[in-house]
Amino acid sequence: MSRRRSEESSLDLLLDAMCNTFGGVMFIAILLTVMISIRGLEKKNAVPDQNENIEVVRQQAAKLQNELDELMKKTDEQAKLLENMKADPRLRLVHEIALMERMYREKLLSQKMALQKVNLSRSILKNLEVQTMKAVADQQKTEKQLKGLLAMVKKKKTILADLNKKIGSAQLKNLVFVTMVKKEDIPYFIFVNNGKIWPVGPEINGKSYTPNPAVTYQVKDRSFLCSPIPEKGISIFTGKELAPEFRNFMKGLPAGRIPEFVISKSDAPDFYRLREILKKQNVFHGFLMEPDDRDFFAYQFANRADKFYEY
Repeated sequence: MSRRRSEESSLDLLLDAMCNTFGGVMFIAILLTVMISIRGLEKKNAVPDQNENIEVVRQQAAKLQNELDELMKKTDEQAKLLENMKADPRLRLVHEIALMERMYREKLLSQKMALQKVNLSRSILKNLEVQTMKAVADQQKTEKQLKGLLAMVKKKKTILADLNKKIGSAQLKNLVFVTMVKKEDIPYFIFVNNGKIWPVGPEINGKSYTPNPAVTYQVKDRSFLCSPIPEKGISIFTGKELAPEFRNFMKGLPAGRIPEFVISKSDAPDFYRLREILKKQNVFHGFLMEPDDRDFFAYQFANRADKFYEY
């Protein structure tokens, strides 16, 4: 009876020793597994590049959140299973280690989530800084353009003020327009050149039509080519007024003759002044424009049935 009890006690001790040894081996194996997985997890938890795209960071944060939720669910299941295994200390120990591993992983995932949120905030902040710098550069460019426009406006205002000043001091001129008409009166040609005139005529004496002695002439095919004699020219103006000799010449024109001024492009300014004065004085006259600047004038007689001239 005592031997049987002694053998049973020895068997219990052997089984207890074997279970303890097995439990220790299992504990060490589980602990090594946990350490290896923790190291691998820490390598995965390295801080990401701060220059990650904001959308990528958000996607990673969402993925981590899903993993954390799934891990927390498994942890809850593990805790419930642990409650059901209170009767067996070794199994309870194994499940406690697994639970601690999951809790540790949860903590690492929480830290990783926090880092992802920090990186997301940094990315958003950096994006805002870039946009702010761009807005400042655009504002500086706009201010520079505005200064240029203000300077241009100021310059234009100065020019406008000078023009208004000149307009205010300028004398108003009245232009007189007369419609060309036909008359029977024969023209009296007057050659204009360099501020002077030379009477050409022709001078009518009976049936003789001879140019004025102030010019020399040649007759060719019923055309008279007249060249002015320099010392016989008559000045048109004395200052701003008509020269006395010019006024005397105009008064001495033959009756029934209308002065017909022959001018070229270079004489246009002087003749413009003269024409305005003659129109104000109601002196009927005409003019001919030469195509080029010439030092001679040619006219021709022709038989005309109507004997009308335009002025």
